[in-house]
Amino acid sequence: VPLPAAGNQGYQYITEPLRYAYGTFNVTGQLIKASETQEGAFRKAVTAEMRGLVDDLKRHVNIAGYGDGTGTVLTVTTGATSATQAVDSTIWIQGGEYIDFYDSTLTTYRGSSVSQVLSVDRAGLTVTFNQSIATTTGDLGVRASSSSTSSTPNNDKNQAINGLAKVVDSTGALHGLNPATAGQAFWASTEIAAAGAVVGDNLLRQLCDGIGFESGSDDEIVMITTRGIRNRYANTLTPLKRFNDSDSMTLRGGFKALMFDDKPMVIDDHCKPGNIFALNTDAMFWSQMSDWEWLEEDGNVLKQVSGYDKYEAYLFKYLNLGTFARNRHGKITGAADDVR
Repeated sequence: VPLPAAGNQGYQYITEPLRYAYGTFNVTGQLIKASETQEGAFRKAVTAEMRGLVDDLKRHVNIAGYGDGTGTVLTVTTGATSATQAVDSTIWIQGGEYIDFYDSTLTTYRGSSVSQVLSVDRAGLTVTFNQSIATTTGDLGVRASSSSTSSTPNNDKNQAINGLAKVVDSTGALHGLNPATAGQAFWASTEIAAAGAVVGDNLLRQLCDGIGFESGSDDEIVMITTRGIRNRYANTLTPLKRFNDSDSMTLRGGFKALMFDDKPMVIDDHCKPGNIFALNTDAMFWSQMSDWEWLEEDGNVLKQVSGYDKYEAYLFKYLNLGTFARNRHGKITGAADDVR
């Protein structure tokens, strides 16, 4: 009797370019001079700027980690010619940030220059900017530099890392593979539309069972969601059973997790409303060339700005997010949520 031929556990090459995260801070010559008479003042000022920039960039990358790779941080829900724009969600926006607006295809730049966020109404789902913008329903906003203009855009458009919205999906290309291509149907995540329902045990069971059926394994899964979905799920448990610290667990990094079927559920404030991501941590990877670094090939972190009495420093990292088994992950979309 002939033995079976090998081939069921086939492999295909995946490819993905790295993305580049940069941040800049500056201090003036006046501050440097003033600090000469105050011991430690200059060091404190520079340290504060450095730490602030590191925190800002980590937040930026974490937000991108939930996106779709396009750099979009908001969608206009009702177009208007106004400084105040109605948006789908405000969780990725803070006062003082800069946003470039485009049409829904990210082709046409709206206006002539970048818009700065003045205030955010999270309950009302509106953002007020420093200038009026003529938008159309479905227009997109991407994070930008303060120097960005229509003629010379300087923003995140199509430059962001792969986020979970793209990595964990049942359609679309990722790493050069596409489930719509013949022979690549395996390259799809389990996706369940909640259609506004409150997430309970039944939806979570469908999600985990779908991942297990398609990939052969639902082990090593961590679920990430919003505070609103986590709270609503916890409320469904209250009438049925008692749960306390013995029914939760503390994960590496300090996350406190509610458990479902021995799978932890944690919250992240940058997870987009209405979503739960179920990730097989063994099948995810960060592709990166180094940790965060200061640009100092010339031996200096602080560099004088040509023609100005100030100094700048640049923080950078080359990275991207990916998976080698897309079918080991899944997500619930459109769930009832209190986060806006």
